[in-house]
Amino acid sequence: MEALERTGARGGEGFNALKLPVGYSCRGFLWLGPARAEAVWDSGASRNSIDKDYLRALLNSDRTSSVVTDVTDIEPLNCQGLSKETRIQVSQVAYLNTTFMEDSRGEG
Repeated sequence: MEALERTGARGGEGFNALKLPVGYSCRGFLWLGPARAEAVWDSGASRNSIDKDYLRALLNSDRTSSVVTDVTDIEPLNCQGLSKETRIQVSQVAYLNTTFMEDSRGEG
């Protein structure tokens, strides 16, 4: 699989992505309070994740801070992605209230 170098949408720290065959994952939207966010639904994932800078932005906004209900320290978990080179240690869990709905055009 081909590794692609990506940068954060808002100029944040970049991340590695893999070019995967069609059908492995799809993109969709979810709502975090009034904010519509793009999400990737990965059928092979066993954990969900959110970028820490994005989480901080949600917490620092009066309009979206209420969607983050808790951030809890946990015993560190070593996680591995599809590529064995993609490893990350997770030491916190964030709990968010999310909403899934069709948009007014029926495209969501």
